[in-house]
Amino acid sequence: MSDQLTRRVFIVTTAGIAAGAAARNTSAATVLSRNERRTLKAVIDRIVPADGRMPAASAVDGVPYIEAVLARDAEIRKLVSAALRGVGAGFAEDVAPGQVAALEKLERADRAAFGAIRDLSYGRTYRVQRLCRLPGYAFRRGGKRTAVLETFDDEQLERVRRMPRLYRETK
Repeated sequence: MSDQLTRRVFIVTTAGIAAGAAARNTSAATVLSRNERRTLKAVIDRIVPADGRMPAASAVDGVPYIEAVLARDAEIRKLVSAALRGVGAGFAEDVAPGQVAALEKLERADRAAFGAIRDLSYGRTYRVQRLCRLPGYAFRRGGKRTAVLETFDDEQLERVRRMPRLYRETK
């Protein structure tokens, strides 16, 4: 996957305020067929599965969110369509090892398509604040724009400072 595409997918998935609103709106445009939606749900739930208190990607409105992004961006829509074709129509009915194998095959065959669907899955799931708190990530609170840094122990760098240089000086 090219760097440009990675940045594009990142921006689309993390800055999609309109997409988040559209995902909550039941009248959001549907761009996928029923079978494609079912396959998409299975794919994102395999990429971000439920684990303990963490819900699967589809449980946090992953499918409507991704559909809203697809409605806005034709390039991403092509990549996701390629990903859904790549895993095959029977993906949703397959067992876990078969689904993992299909995703691994897709990743090898079409990195851009796999990357797009992976990034959209992560982007939706990890934008939900209540989920970020579960593993211990704390959002900043208060009026300050930046978090207060903890004091750093300079002694931790002493071993590195004693090492010989791994570079040469240039003029």
